[in-house]
Amino acid sequence: MAGRRLLVRRGLAEAEPKRVRRPGAPGERSLRHLLAVSELYVDLVDQMRRGGQTACTFKAEPGSWWPNGRRGWLKPDAYVVLERERARDHWWVEVDLATESLPTVRGKVQAYLEFQARGERSPDDVTPWVLISTMTRPRCDAIRRMVRRLPGAEELVTVVESDNAAAHMMQVLREGA
Repeated sequence: MAGRRLLVRRGLAEAEPKRVRRPGAPGERSLRHLLAVSELYVDLVDQMRRGGQTACTFKAEPGSWWPNGRRGWLKPDAYVVLERERARDHWWVEVDLATESLPTVRGKVQAYLEFQARGERSPDDVTPWVLISTMTRPRCDAIRRMVRRLPGAEELVTVVESDNAAAHMMQVLREGA
């Protein structure tokens, strides 16, 4: 508590008040999301072992965040690099638990599209594909319909059910090798 007060006072003294979060355990919604991102990692490792694959980079947020070129950040839930033979695939992953509205998801997709349209580059000087992993078929279908209505989104964004996310990413890698 004293540390929090000190940070608040320091921000006020510097004429830059900052929001200071109270320490505490994450809520149920945050835990469910963290577990879903972790489950994707476990699924990818399992897929790689079955396929004799060994190279994978998996960075969960905030390690997956990337400057958007406009003084802000792209904030995917994970950044994944998969390698096989001569192929290397880069992915920004959004794990959707249907806790955000479709307009909010649309805004995230739009941010990725604008990043690409400006010619911005990301890790390893490429623009990663975007994978949206959803929990249910109806939510998956709703997000796919939304993506289809955004010009250029279908070339960059893939929407799959969570159970198939790792397998989809590995299939794309195999097709590129």
